[in-house]
Amino acid sequence: MNNLLKQKKFKNKSFCYDQFWKISFRLIDATQNYISVIKARSLEEAIKVLRLKLRHEGLILSDEGIESEMFHKDYEFKNHTDNSFRKINILDWENIHACSFPNENNHLFKYTVK
Repeated sequence: MNNLLKQKKFKNKSFCYDQFWKISFRLIDATQNYISVIKARSLEEAIKVLRLKLRHEGLILSDEGIESEMFHKDYEFKNHTDNSFRKINILDWENIHACSFPNENNHLFKYTVK
């Protein structure tokens, strides 16, 4: 199944266990885009968790430009230098688990997209 079709199916589904969602977003009054990984059972829940955490930090999530993907066993990372794709591996999964929110330290990692 095509990755776009998989992602569309995942976005409308509520799972019985937590999934890892890659969410690209922008803050109100900010010029930069950010990416965070949120652990939740559905995309809707993941965005709600992100919105609440940002509000707790005194930041406001913009409703425009929110993009998301769910990590899964066939997920492919795109190499932006040569437009090639690489399948997700064990080290990637470890990094996804380590940077996802919520976590033990209640810290939201926000990767700045250039």
